[in-house]
Amino acid sequence: MKKEINNLEFWNSVEKTDPSHTKKANVGGRSLTAINAQQQIKNATEKWGMYGKAWGLQEIELAYHKELVENQILVVSQAKFFYPEGKFEIGSSIFMQVYYKSAKYLKVDDYFLKKLVTDMLTKSLSKLVFNADVFMGRYDDNKYMEKIKMEFEAEKHKKLLPKITDANFKKALKGTEQQVKNVLTQWSLTKEQAEELTDVLSALQSEEPTEQKEEAKPEEKTTTKNAKALKEGSKDWEKVVEYINAGQLTELSQLDDKFTIAKKLQTKIQDLIDNPQKPKAEVKETTQRIPAIPVKLYKEALEMEALAIIPILEKYRMSQTQRDVLTELTKQ
Repeated sequence: MKKEINNLEFWNSVEKTDPSHTKKANVGGRSLTAINAQQQIKNATEKWGMYGKAWGLQEIELAYHKELVENQILVVSQAKFFYPEGKFEIGSSIFMQVYYKSAKYLKVDDYFLKKLVTDMLTKSLSKLVFNADVFMGRYDDNKYMEKIKMEFEAEKHKKLLPKITDANFKKALKGTEQQVKNVLTQWSLTKEQAEELTDVLSALQSEEPTEQKEEAKPEEKTTTKNAKALKEGSKDWEKVVEYINAGQLTELSQLDDKFTIAKKLQTKIQDLIDNPQKPKAEVKETTQRIPAIPVKLYKEALEMEALAIIPILEKYRMSQTQRDVLTELTKQ
């Protein structure tokens, strides 16, 4: 069976530009995006090999034109750009010498040759669709910029983060905007996974808020399984919920697994149920005494067995996302 040829495969592999290697430049009153030339060379080297051996410029010719404007010299360059798949001609031009009549000042550009070579390289690589998103004007789209920044950030932190499981990736595809952002920054993803999630994020950000979301009542957040376990018939029911919210314990009312609540907090919640007049400050003090989970320990916990994770959930404070992830691992 004949293999299908994808003519855009190379395009897709080099078209995206890391925003950290660009800067805004004002040229002739126009705002443009300038790409770091050294980074372009690095990208091409990564694709083909060493500059000058596997790819680059050859047969560079320079022509000096003095007759165009008095006391000004225009340099026109021509060269051939070669790479593993072929070669083509490329050109550029620059004023080497400019005379300013108003100031009676003659300016000579000492770096004109370097600028010419850099410009020819950039133009050549652009013809081979390197950094195509910049030249296609996509860097003027704020939504695209947010998407590409997150994609490259995720790629940079990929080696430092734990690999995402298939179950958590599938869950993220159906998650909220904040959940998708958390996954993009807290897990190691493949390029395909990162692209798929950034597309999901873009879709979520472009959605109009529904009437159902607008009509959601704040008190519904605390009316969950654990909240119902409190004394619903008590006259102090509303005060108990108020104390929990004021003590920043709302998230505890949304947890179903008993192992996700530290023992000290379980005791304090029960104390609030039995003695609803307890001061709010005491609740906050209790949560502050429970240490936050160190980043290193959290990463190690992602590789532990379920029984080893449970004591960590009981002993440390952590973000809701971290707690959800570790809780999910205890069920596998």
